[in-house]
Amino acid sequence: MKSRAQYKKISNETRKKIIEEYNAGYQLKKISASLDLNLSTVSSIIRVYTKESRVEKKQRGGTKNRKILPEHEFFIMDCLNKDGSLSLNMLRKMTNKKFNLQISTSTIKRCCDSNLYRLSSVSGVLLRTKN
Repeated sequence: MKSRAQYKKISNETRKKIIEEYNAGYQLKKISASLDLNLSTVSSIIRVYTKESRVEKKQRGGTKNRKILPEHEFFIMDCLNKDGSLSLNMLRKMTNKKFNLQISTSTIKRCCDSNLYRLSSVSGVLLRTKN
């Protein structure tokens, strides 16, 4: 079975040129010929521009809207450095009180994990270890 050809990567500069030429009144065929692109590629870029007023390509993958900002992470890490016996629930309440931010304990845990802190429970007391 034959695999399909790879898509051509279109830079944001090329996309801007397409939009500039389109706004200058050039026909789609002339734009595609001058930039050596498929007509369908040019028309889809222009369609996105007219519908969404967007020239750049959308970001792919990753988190789109993070609730926890670097200042929140810094606050959490600072609290853990001062008092290593804080629980996830206590950290959640402190973050809510200071920033009025509703986040879950699993979000706090992900924040700690991403900063190489591991919270482990030993005989009812949480111990903080930095890897």
